[in-house]
Amino acid sequence: MERGDSRALLARYRFCPWRERLHVALRCRMMNLWPLEAEVPREGRVADLGSGQGLAALALAASAPAREVVGIEREERKVEAARRAGRGLGNLSFRPGDLLALAEPEGSFDAALLLDVLYLWPAEMKRRILANAHRALRTGGLLLVHEVVTTPAWKYGVALLQEWVALNILRTTASRGIHYASREENESLLRACGFEVEAAPFHRGRPYAHWLFRCRKACPPAWEGDEMHAPSEPRGSPSFPRLSVVLPVFRAEGFIRRSLDDLLAWLTRTGVSFELILVDDRSPDGTAAAIQQLQSQRPGAIRL
Repeated sequence: MERGDSRALLARYRFCPWRERLHVALRCRMMNLWPLEAEVPREGRVADLGSGQGLAALALAASAPAREVVGIEREERKVEAARRAGRGLGNLSFRPGDLLALAEPEGSFDAALLLDVLYLWPAEMKRRILANAHRALRTGGLLLVHEVVTTPAWKYGVALLQEWVALNILRTTASRGIHYASREENESLLRACGFEVEAAPFHRGRPYAHWLFRCRKACPPAWEGDEMHAPSEPRGSPSFPRLSVVLPVFRAEGFIRRSLDDLLAWLTRTGVSFELILVDDRSPDGTAAAIQQLQSQRPGAIRL
């Protein structure tokens, strides 16, 4: 397959159900695939993190035999589709993997890609994914982050509509919510994770507000794993929640359980470490007992 030959690339997905074929074809057309391929070094080990059905990884491997391309994807069905589409390419492999717990040894890759992946995760989890990518790259290694940003507004609206179709009609994306960020927010996050960042618009002639963030591994990330290590905080010190919610309660026995279940579910979805502090002013009913029961079910999350 020659570089830039989208027809030959898409022909490898003829075995897929029509929804998958349509999703792959739209992605190929809308994501600036070949300009992205040109940004990647022509040789070395390259990781496609969150590789989906393997479209970008396949293009990278087919267009440069000196690249060793590894696609890592959480969903098993997509891994199997990518493996089938990539048959015959000896410099291409796919394996299941969780980007939140990436098992690659430090310095394993010369380059890595996160192509339309981060928006699926809340900020705390984005930091974990980027910290793992930082660790997996060699010093000076390249990370390409391709993301939709929130301006211009009409292109951002097109992206939101497309995501609704993918989630609710094509059902080609597992729903984790949508967490788009501005260009400035993306840059700030990448720098906090130890990268030198160069950002450029990547949406000319396209209906999505894509930007490309060219990142070089330069220094240790501010974030590692679940918690941030401030310079004054020694490694191994006790971790503290990032968010404390204080809630006064009184005579709440009749509704406290339902209310706290809803609140805890919402806090958990944010992906931010938290604690819930309840202040009970000696309620004469069973409010305290109901809270204590919840405490036993969520140790460490609720304080009374």
